[in-house]
Amino acid sequence: MVNCYGIVPRGDHYACMVDLLGRWGFLKEAEEFIDKIEVEPNVMIWANLLSACRIHEDEKRGQRAAKKLIELEPRNSSSYVLLSNLYAASGLWDEARSLRRTMMQKDIQKMPGCSEIIVGQNTNLFVAGDKSHPS
Repeated sequence: MVNCYGIVPRGDHYACMVDLLGRWGFLKEAEEFIDKIEVEPNVMIWANLLSACRIHEDEKRGQRAAKKLIELEPRNSSSYVLLSNLYAASGLWDEARSLRRTMMQKDIQKMPGCSEIIVGQNTNLFVAGDKSHPS
């Protein structure tokens, strides 16, 4: 990138590479790529690896990515939730429960997913699991 285009790679460039490798299931290569980059891996890099590990059920690499994420953002629930989902997908129910227990002990709460649409002048907010929105 530097030689051809004069662009110095940033964290988001590295995160894109990890995402691409992870989407195709090249988790070993993604992890090796992270280990070789010249910058300190950021949250997005580790989150992309963890997400790919959940999809491809790679519990070992997923644990490493989650631990790195938790080191970088110890109060962010998404790292815990992704790792818990990875454990559940791998049939590791005790580990998933233990991780959820840890979240409760540390008072780390998962925020519900939400989305919104704008119809005319009105903004309609939808929260996962909420059934109170009028029909």
